[in-house]
Amino acid sequence: MSTLLERIGILVGLENVVSEVGERMLELEIDTVEDVEIRDGKEVSNVDEIAYNFAVEAVYKHLPEFRGRMLSEYNNHTVERIGFGGEGGVRGLLVLDEIEGTTCYKRWLNGRVELSNSKPDSAVSIGLCEGDSIGLITVGAVYDMRNGDVLSGILGEQEVYQAYCNGEALKPADLGDSGCDSAYRIVVAGYSNKMQARIGKTRAAIWEFSAEPNGYRTYGGSRPTVIDIIDIVTKNKSNAYVDPRALWGPESGARLQPHDIAGVLPFVWGCGLETSNIYGNPIENLPVTGDRPLTLIVARNGLKDKIVEAIAPVIG
Repeated sequence: MSTLLERIGILVGLENVVSEVGERMLELEIDTVEDVEIRDGKEVSNVDEIAYNFAVEAVYKHLPEFRGRMLSEYNNHTVERIGFGGEGGVRGLLVLDEIEGTTCYKRWLNGRVELSNSKPDSAVSIGLCEGDSIGLITVGAVYDMRNGDVLSGILGEQEVYQAYCNGEALKPADLGDSGCDSAYRIVVAGYSNKMQARIGKTRAAIWEFSAEPNGYRTYGGSRPTVIDIIDIVTKNKSNAYVDPRALWGPESGARLQPHDIAGVLPFVWGCGLETSNIYGNPIENLPVTGDRPLTLIVARNGLKDKIVEAIAPVIG
């Protein structure tokens, strides 16, 4: 395991990586935006390759102390060596999503001339995993392409995660909650998925779980997982994110993978949010490599167990 001082160095590097990649993608000029293949139920476009190449360049530039490997969405679960060799340095696995919300990004890029003041609901995300499991993700950073915010987190002293927004430390006790809103707002992910009937049953189970006036209200989300998760805190937009898509096999379409959330998890944990799989079990022991789709709940403190109870009758 790296030292705290080494992790701080990695934190700064990751923040620089996501910022540089995000800004370059916002400035990108390209003649044609097009899908080139379907991979794991997701469309892969020519801008995915461009973003990946930008990310590799940024890693070499901003993380000279890194000695390990990298896994990205674009290279389809293939772990490739990217370290610089030599003694010392931080070893591990960089887990990258070069564009979280590629569909939102490519559609924005096609319409950018007409909507010149808009920004895509997309993000760049990267995390450092110092082992084989999700619980060993010690540093992460996300660039929110909508506003240029950098959200990051790090495993700090006494094994406690600390979250930051644009370099400013966040305290879980100071983060806003629903306040005057009597209802809990819960995102149930169903985007890019063929199992809409099953997703509908999951949403209905949550909606029916609690009676008025403190009811539960469910929504489909913005499509990028990371955006929906950070909006729990940064915009107080919802109270929880629920993703059951991995339950229904590869024929269901896009499913959540560890690389989708590796960069945001240290921020999530530093904000005091709870995480689990759809059954309420910890995700920390799940592997980060390979084709290992996972279910996920991210919720404000005290809400996770209620969601698990609400959906238990319909998820099997």
